Amino acid sequence: MSKFKGSLIFISGILIIGFEIYALIATKIMDQSGFTIQYVGLIVPLLILSLTVGGVIAWVGYTMIVTKEPILLSYEEAYEEAINAQPNNNQT
Repeated sequence: MSKFKGSLIFISGILIIGFEIYALIATKIMDQSGFTIQYVGLIVPLLILSLTVGGVIAWVGYTMIVTKEPILLSYEEAYEEAINAQPNNNQT
């Protein structure tokens, strides 16, 4: 289930990036009205912000996809593993 949620989050991050590039740049190119200095001054900070947010969202989704599921142990099993993992310091 975690990999499915991670996939949805990853795809939504990529869609956010794609939508922002389309909305801020491609519509202006298709309009053929040209880029004015005021428009460039507006879209550069917005593009940086939206790419950062979309990138972080996609990164979180990717991390959820590639991270292995945790091994659930009972208290007794975890205690036994911790005891066995400690080095033996009984030197006489």
